[in-house]
Amino acid sequence: MTKKDKKDLITRKKAELLEIFAGCDENKLKVAEPLIQSAAFMAVSLQDLQEQLASVGWTETYQNGNRQSGSKQTAAAVSYLSVQKQLNVTTRGLLDLVPAAKKSDAISRLAAEFGLDG
Repeated sequence: MTKKDKKDLITRKKAELLEIFAGCDENKLKVAEPLIQSAAFMAVSLQDLQEQLASVGWTETYQNGNRQSGSKQTAAAVSYLSVQKQLNVTTRGLLDLVPAAKKSDAISRLAAEFGLDG
């Protein structure tokens, strides 16, 4: 994925996420905007990492000198797991900003946005 493609995808994902929070009051939206930017970046980064994992796999072998060798997670795998954890935390933070009456709808829309709707 080129940098321009990634930037375009992040911009689109951010717009889609902002739409979910369009009904929130202005103060909550100010708090949500940096989280939305981060979530959009992480969601697109995860797509990029998935492509890398499809080509290089989750593990790689290593050789340290003559006697020590084995397998370990690839850098892409470590990054993917870290970004996925952080996206989960960010999503929870976003959901905490949604009024209780709208929370069910926001959960459904976020799940659909991140491909978790089954």
